[in-house]
Amino acid sequence: MEKFLSVIIPAYNCAAYLKECVGSILAINGYAEEAFNCELILVDDGSTDGTSELCDEIGAGQGTEFFNIRVIHQANAGVSAARNRGLDAAAGEYVLFIDSDDTGDAEKMAELLCLIKHDGSIDMAVYGITFDYYHNAKMYRQNTVLPAVSGIKSYAECEEILYKLFQSNSLASLCNRIIKTSVMTKAGISLREDMFSYEDLEFSLRVFSRCSSICFIREPIYHYRQAEDEGI
Repeated sequence: MEKFLSVIIPAYNCAAYLKECVGSILAINGYAEEAFNCELILVDDGSTDGTSELCDEIGAGQGTEFFNIRVIHQANAGVSAARNRGLDAAAGEYVLFIDSDDTGDAEKMAELLCLIKHDGSIDMAVYGITFDYYHNAKMYRQNTVLPAVSGIKSYAECEEILYKLFQSNSLASLCNRIIKTSVMTKAGISLREDMFSYEDLEFSLRVFSRCSSICFIREPIYHYRQAEDEGI
């Protein structure tokens, strides 16, 4: 059976949060009227805190009929290299990136996947993010960032409002979007492994320019965990 979605999680020294991250993704089909055939690709980037073993544990025990889990181990090479390794292995029609200490809103993600599945013209879907600030394992502040526009837009329409999209943080992250895999493979697009800042933005702009139809959702679907602030 063909995969509809490949979820790529680069994992480096994230043992404290990985299960919560994976659980938020595996819960998607619980909200779907019809299950999506998906795969979750865990790329262990040379972890030293038990994450490597945890990835194997998750891979051996948490897969489902419609959501199989694959684990890849590599020597530490950085998040871009881990994402590229996941992309090389991905078999899904669409790709979703999620960082190992973050989570997704499973119910809203299921709604979005349903929309995409019934409109095969969508090359990319872009949605909102919450930035969740924690101290002593409790969230004390949450900021929500939403795309500047909503609905399905052509690339030409997006070009006209490119700066507005940049201002609304719609382009800076790789994790607030679902991308049709063929858009990347046909153009030979991968992440630059020699960049250590703004690599998400650089990659997103290259992919963006290859999309004919982009869907914007003004709802927060991705939850970004900010580092603990011990100074609070």
